[in-house]
Amino acid sequence: MSWIIKYRNLSSKTVTLSGVGGYLEAVVDVINHQPARDLGPGGSDYLSISETAVLDVIANGEVDFFQGVVLGDDVLWVRIVAPLQVAGIGTSPYWHYCIGKRWERVSVDGSTRTAWSRHDADTVTTTFNGLQVKMSPVKSHTEITVEVLLEDAA
Repeated sequence: MSWIIKYRNLSSKTVTLSGVGGYLEAVVDVINHQPARDLGPGGSDYLSISETAVLDVIANGEVDFFQGVVLGDDVLWVRIVAPLQVAGIGTSPYWHYCIGKRWERVSVDGSTRTAWSRHDADTVTTTFNGLQVKMSPVKSHTEITVEVLLEDAA
């Protein structure tokens, strides 16, 4: 199983990628690959969560994590949720996003002011601090990759 957020920056701006938040914060060795802090023009990188996170699923009922793309005072948060499945039965992974300010706290439990927008297999295009962002999922019943494409807004 794999749960991945891929970033591709085709804009003229350098963005910063935040640390990982969510229910994986206290679990050791679940991040297969953490992207570099800064993602410059033409750059690409990814966050990959290990299938050893399945042990954390037993405690929390699901793998639920997020990472932010920071530009100025604005943050575009991308979140992946992979519910617990037993013998292949259960809900397939899905994803969320939200846009907020850098000083606003975000969480997966709904206790924040910034609301998450939930999505399944649909592609979403939005604007974010002068950028056009296209978020496209590629998923199966157990895996998901959300590709985040950043371009200068026209």
